[in-house]
Amino acid sequence: MVSGQHPPGPSSSRIPSPEIVKPPRPPRKRQARPKTENPSTLRHRPPSIQARPVGYLDRRRTHFYVIDVASKKLTQITSGDFDDEDPAWSPDGKSLAFSSNRSKPDPDRNFNTDIWTVAADNTDKGAHLTQVTSNPGTDRAPAWSPDGKWIAFTSQTDAKAIDYATIT
Repeated sequence: MVSGQHPPGPSSSRIPSPEIVKPPRPPRKRQARPKTENPSTLRHRPPSIQARPVGYLDRRRTHFYVIDVASKKLTQITSGDFDDEDPAWSPDGKSLAFSSNRSKPDPDRNFNTDIWTVAADNTDKGAHLTQVTSNPGTDRAPAWSPDGKWIAFTSQTDAKAIDYATIT
């Protein structure tokens, strides 16, 4: 100690300030995520479910219905193992034009759609349809002319063009 200096006391600036120590955080618990079932387990379904295939290409289909707003009576006007889309009312309100892939034997194996018409008041669920187009590609978005004599639609006449767009 140098003469004239006093030993450091409690109020001295030489006392190191206490460190702020944060208590350690407990480790975060990760919540277990449910594991995806093994796809092979789908083959072991009970017999009651085996009759109804479930998966990417199941048998749920889109069909048209007409409802009488006053009576709330619902009538299905198309049916079958097909998807029906793009409905358009005729100007007189008696028919609908629509697009649908109704190719045989399996419409899920191609990209074809054609334009069809059906009577809006039919009770046979579309058993008697009229096929308007038969192009090999997609025919969609039918629209009736104001006088009901014509139906305009979009078409892809080169059916193989979709193949070029989807090759991986």
